[in-house]
Amino acid sequence: MKFKGFFSFSLILLVLVTVLDFLAFKNFWYWRWRWFDQPMHFAGGLLAGLVAIQIYLFFFYQDWKEVRGEEIILTSILGALIIGLVWEFFEFTADKIYVARVELKTLDMLYTGWRGSLHDLLFDLIGALTSAILFITSFIWRIKKQP
Repeated sequence: MKFKGFFSFSLILLVLVTVLDFLAFKNFWYWRWRWFDQPMHFAGGLLAGLVAIQIYLFFFYQDWKEVRGEEIILTSILGALIIGLVWEFFEFTADKIYVARVELKTLDMLYTGWRGSLHDLLFDLIGALTSAILFITSFIWRIKKQP
């Protein structure tokens, strides 16, 4: 595997996001601290971007030296956008499902509308750009390190 460190980081980030999300729902952190949603979306965008880049490199490149930075950025952004849009669609439609509506409204978790969705997608994209920057700087470092 070309990027063992990124794969390990992705697994650790997946566990961290999963545990924090579980604890946040269990302990009402999303309602207690309104800002808590922002770092979670950033971490989710970072994770989605990292995974998208790794999948792209695994299937489309034999030699990582051939990869261009624009491809990395585009792959990361598209990966995070797809995951983010699916998640926002889930949140948007969760209120339409009777069981979810009863549970979510009981917790005073009303959907915040398009403004909230755009805000969440912004943090997803910032996380995705961060993952692209991590990969690109890793490429530059590896190229300079070689004799």
